[in-house]
Amino acid sequence: MKHAFSYAAAVCCLLAAVSCSKSETDDAVRGTRGTMELTVAGTRSDSPSGEYDPLQHLSVRIYDDKGALLRRYTSQEGIPERYELLAGDYRIAVEAGEEAAASFSVRRYAGEELFTVTAGVTTPVEVTCRRTSVAAQVSFEQNVASAFGDSFAVWVAAGDTADETQIAQGSLAGLEFTADATGYFTLPEGVRTLAWKFRGEHASRGEIVKEGTLDVEPGDNCVVIKPSYQQHYDIPKGSGIETRVVQLKAEDNYQLDFDALDKACDANTKMIVLTNPNNPIGVTLYDEGLRKIVDIAAKHDAWILCDEVYRGLDENYMPSILDYGYHKAISISSMSKMYSMAGTRIGWIVCRDHEMYEVMKTRRSYNTICCGIWDEIIASIALEHYQALWARARSILEPNRKIVEDWVASQPHLHLRAKAMGTTCLIDYDYDVDSETLAKDAMATEQILVVPGDYFDMPKTIRVGYGAFRDPQVLKAGLEEFGKYLEKYN
Repeated sequence: MKHAFSYAAAVCCLLAAVSCSKSETDDAVRGTRGTMELTVAGTRSDSPSGEYDPLQHLSVRIYDDKGALLRRYTSQEGIPERYELLAGDYRIAVEAGEEAAASFSVRRYAGEELFTVTAGVTTPVEVTCRRTSVAAQVSFEQNVASAFGDSFAVWVAAGDTADETQIAQGSLAGLEFTADATGYFTLPEGVRTLAWKFRGEHASRGEIVKEGTLDVEPGDNCVVIKPSYQQHYDIPKGSGIETRVVQLKAEDNYQLDFDALDKACDANTKMIVLTNPNNPIGVTLYDEGLRKIVDIAAKHDAWILCDEVYRGLDENYMPSILDYGYHKAISISSMSKMYSMAGTRIGWIVCRDHEMYEVMKTRRSYNTICCGIWDEIIASIALEHYQALWARARSILEPNRKIVEDWVASQPHLHLRAKAMGTTCLIDYDYDVDSETLAKDAMATEQILVVPGDYFDMPKTIRVGYGAFRDPQVLKAGLEEFGKYLEKYN
């Protein structure tokens, strides 16, 4: 989130001319001055409300066109509200926050801007401060705590090693993570890696140690609309990229807050990632929503990665992220879901940018080399007849979705907040039990399979799939048994 604070800045100059009177001199000097009004925008989207505020530690420097420092102001000394500058060209440099080798809160931002002051004119100047500290976001999978209890930790430090003893002694600047958290590091000159080490005492396997390094570029981030596939947010996290989340919320009926998305992005945002239709909710963005995402991405010069694997359920045309001419839009999909041909292991990536296409083609040569020739032939034939395959999928999904919707409406403790346009839906519940416990118990006692919403970081929800039932009576019978099972929580 950007918070703007306006300050006025100027340089007071005194000119004296022996041959002129005081009033004549004042008028002459006044005619060569202009006003510069400064807005400092500090990026704080990685700061929970009430925590460390970098803009409380502000430094402003103004230089002339030769690079000479004219004035320096700090928030501690007090920054005057309004100053004047002689007409001319200037550079302003702003620093926010503090520099710390490793900290869970302290971080630093910096920005600068060139501007010109015209005599008698007020010139607005906005400087956006970008984070120069490297963010390391550590997130533990849910099974870590059950496997290791309290006997585990991750240590992170700048450089090639994260020695926990040195970090504990203070001889190595690093952080110890025992829960999900974000730490900030100032990389020494020439260092572009973070080292990490995991150590845990497993109940049955004994001590387990893993370690490695991550190449990082200070400041880069991606913005992920959640819930989504885990890879969409954990792969950038694991690569040391700051990953910002825009969460779809039940109180908004899981509709995307576009203002929140815009505020989560900044000049360092490299990519916006989403699934459309969404997994696991099924809520879908159509023309208006996709145009807004393109506008936000274009504003911040960011790529869009849109997973469209569920696209096609609506009989009306479901627009693709590629339909809007944005050269940084990327669409991905596969032969699974709407095609019911996951066994072919065929998927695709489509983009308009030729350079990105070449990058992805090269990456494919490393990751895949080639797919099975028979799989490619079968997939090609299927794609030539995609309308028939989509019609088949709709004939199964639409009646089954109605069955699920009617069943949920009959259950007083269950709620559907969005229309699902995929093969799954997310159901909210108000029972006093977490979703993992509920799902595991349903499977163990009644052989009923649902996916815990906790696995999507969506507590008190369950994902129900309805795409695999050619016989709707089987789906009805399964939901009836699930309803009987849920009575134990009433």
